[in-house]
Amino acid sequence: MQKNPFRTGRVHTILHQAIAHFLREHANAEPFITISYIDLNKAGTTVTVYCSVFPKEQQEQALAFLKRKESVCREYLKKHTALRIAPTVRFTLAKEILP
Repeated sequence: MQKNPFRTGRVHTILHQAIAHFLREHANAEPFITISYIDLNKAGTTVTVYCSVFPKEQQEQALAFLKRKESVCREYLKKHTALRIAPTVRFTLAKEILP
């Protein structure tokens, strides 16, 4: 049975927006953390959030902060989205694509 692509796209949008709101509320303005993209596994139980950090010198500190907040972010998703199952959140740094 194939998943409905419209539903999958909606879930991605809901998760992306909710996680962006979470970061806006919980992260400091310095360093600047943005979501590059998210990857939801097929079962919908784990979402990997690929983030970019500026300035680059603070990437390790920002990643340590994000790792500490993974469970808090999942609780945020439970409260602020209408998803049946709030996925486990995993933060990682986005790979840079250089020309």
